[in-house]
Amino acid sequence: VSLRWVTLSDFTGTTWLPEGGYRAAGQELPEPVPPLPHATGVSAEITVGEDLPGSWAPVVGAPRRIGLPSPGYSAFSGTVVSMDGAVAGTRYQVTGDVADWRPDELAGASTPADEIFDRYRELPAGAPSVLNDVVAAVASEGSPYQRARALAEYLRRSHRFDPETPGGHGYANVAAVLAPPGEEGGGGTSEQFASAFAMLARAAGLPSRVAVGFGAGTEEAGGTRTVHTGDAVAWGEVYFDGVGWVPFAVTPGEEGGDDASEAARSERTPEEAESAQDQAPPQDDAHDVAGPRREPERFPVWAVPAIAGGLLAAVLAVPALRLARSGRRLRAGTPERRVLGAWHELRDGLRLCASEPPPGHTVSDTVALARGLLPETAQAWAHVDLGRLGRTVNGIGFAAGPGVTGEQAASITEGVRRQLRALRLSRSRTRRLTWWFDPRPLLWRER
Repeated sequence: VSLRWVTLSDFTGTTWLPEGGYRAAGQELPEPVPPLPHATGVSAEITVGEDLPGSWAPVVGAPRRIGLPSPGYSAFSGTVVSMDGAVAGTRYQVTGDVADWRPDELAGASTPADEIFDRYRELPAGAPSVLNDVVAAVASEGSPYQRARALAEYLRRSHRFDPETPGGHGYANVAAVLAPPGEEGGGGTSEQFASAFAMLARAAGLPSRVAVGFGAGTEEAGGTRTVHTGDAVAWGEVYFDGVGWVPFAVTPGEEGGDDASEAARSERTPEEAESAQDQAPPQDDAHDVAGPRREPERFPVWAVPAIAGGLLAAVLAVPALRLARSGRRLRAGTPERRVLGAWHELRDGLRLCASEPPPGHTVSDTVALARGLLPETAQAWAHVDLGRLGRTVNGIGFAAGPGVTGEQAASITEGVRRQLRALRLSRSRTRRLTWWFDPRPLLWRER
């Protein structure tokens, strides 16, 4: 089966960013809601090489159990992360539910009207007009599932897979690939067709996103499979009420598409074909996502930069987003708001040092914890009056006296900056280098 890696849901017009909402989890993960249809449990032992970026852990289907020491999990996206940082070099067992999507059961499914799904229908300003042209000609009628499937078939049948296409999956890249209905489309990568599908689905009012994973790789001796970055594949997903996120194969030439499934049937012996007709449910080729068929390579190595470039952009977006949020917390709003922003920054710094204050900790307890994390030499260098921060935070929360002045807020926020810098410099070299690339603070709630 294919491996799932990361879900991309927030689109800026130039790139897709990873889904958030990870929470610390045990090795046993909750059942998907809603449950996957006709699911089969599949287990695998995964050894991750040193070159896989990020903290996202490849998993099988909807993961149910994972052997990472400190996993984080987003039930809505189905993504697992290593809360200890990069997943490269780890080895773990994973068990997941693999769904069997059947078109007759999806035909009448509706899309949700809840506001929580509005973000999955949003397209930023500047969308190319070809999106609306395609939707009007291909997906203006029928049920939501029929419209989504029509968009996937339009991409697979009117375009071609070209791994040498320059990377990028923003508006400009997709507009260069898409053709108006009735014309022959251009060539693109798996990443670009997945992005085009999600854009088209959103233009049609369907909640959609992009998912990235890996194909089944190359079979080796002893039941082992070797999966390279060249086996990376992207696909589109649409959410349906009572069903959940349904994958759609959107890349021309994908295994599982019409041509590939026909080729697979032609390779069966007559006995196998007769048995399959008697026992197996109808195949839903639209949801069998895998890498495009090609000879002799499954996914040519020169296709890697296209996908890797998009993922690299997502990784580099983390420090930019974190620095922007830190700036807003410490510089924007009233003096009281800036002091509370400094308090949240300090708590995030403690969590990054694996020293999260327990739920029952008071403000004074948290201040004492922050002091204890720095050696005396660093405390002298930082010269931060954390006691003043604690007293001011308590005053904002419980006292009815005069407010905080702008000068006081500036002094406190500058002190917290020095404290956090000292904390970061007191960590290991690896932790210092990865400090701003850790996406977890963007997902933590302010408390």
